[in-house]
Parts: sequence; C-alpha cells; structure tokens
Amino acid sequence: MLRILASALLAVSLSAHAQYPAKPIRVVVPFPAGSATDTITRVLAQSVSQSIGQTLVVENKAGADGAIAAAEVAKAPADGYTLLMATNSPMSAVPAMKKAPPYDPVADFTPITDIGRYTFFIVVHPSVPARTLDELIAYARANPGKLNYATGNTTGIVSTAYFASLAKIQIVHVPYKGEPQALTDLIAGRVQLMFC
Repeated sequence: MLRILASALLAVSLSAHAQYPAKPIRVVVPFPAGSATDTITRVLAQSVSQSIGQTLVVENKAGADGAIAAAEVAKAPADGYTLLMATNSPMSAVPAMKKAPPYDPVADFTPITDIGRYTFFIVVHPSVPARTLDELIAYARANPGKLNYATGNTTGIVSTAYFASLAKIQIVHVPYKGEPQALTDLIAGRVQLMFC
C-alpha cells in the first residue's frame, strides 16, 4: 500500500513537472535595451523558446545597479516563471555596496546556469590625443579633471576608478543607466573614455 501511494505521488509530481512551462516565462534584464546583457538574453530567449515550445518574454528593468530588476524577481512567486539575467551588478555589487540591499543574492535566488563572461575594453574618443594606454595616462596627468569617463554598470565604475587610482590620474565620472546611452555620448564626444 505504501509503495502504491509513493508511486502515485511520484507520478503526480512527474506529471506536474512535465507540464512546465505551461505559460510564457519572463526574463528580467537589469540593464536597458541594447546593452550587451540585453542582446545576449534576447538571442538566448529565442533559442530557448524554440527548444521548450514556450515564449520567453524579455523585460528590461534598468537602474540602481541592477537592484530594481533583482528586487522584482526576488519578490515574484518561486514558480520558475520569472527569471533574472543575473550579472555581477545585482548579485555582488549591490549587496556589497548598499547598506541595506533589497534582497539576499544567495537566499532569494536559485542559480540555473552559467551563461558566460564579459571582456571589457577601454574605449577612447578620437579627440583625445592618445593612441596607447601610456599616452592616455600621460595626457590625463597633464590635464587633471579634464577627461570625462562614462559608466553603464558596476564593472565600468569599479574598473575605471581602480585604473585612475593605479595611474594616479584625475578623471570625472559621468554615470549612465546603461552602456547604450554612454556609448552614444562617447561617440558624440560628450565623454572621452569608458570601460565597456
């Protein structure tokens, strides 16, 4: 009798899992449309949607270094229908840099998979008379506070601040909600450099 009950419960459990996903799945991106994270998420969402036979809907919730998106996902029902495209910004920078983060990255989330790693580059507007890193540092030292740098995520913020500290240069931080807007201003020459 106990075996039959256990078998029946297992069959019900497997049946419930076999029906997932029964509706579209939301994937929340902590950066604006056009960012690298957004682009990667949309490519993956299309592929996964075809594989599982259900739509993955990508939603951008930019701001607060990813805390807005992560807090929303942390409060969603834990039913697998709301996912976060988690990056280091909401999962490590927010908890490390905020006095009272709105979520716990370990307790409030369940990792599903590792997508990959980003490589960051320092990009400089052509109006800056520097073609090498040494020339950029020399120019910045000769012109303290005259170069503006853009950031669109916590990696850009930390990388540039660390670079400026090591190089002993003074450059002005111009924060953006995401890299797409920052890159637009870099191309237009409103800021002179960024790690992206």
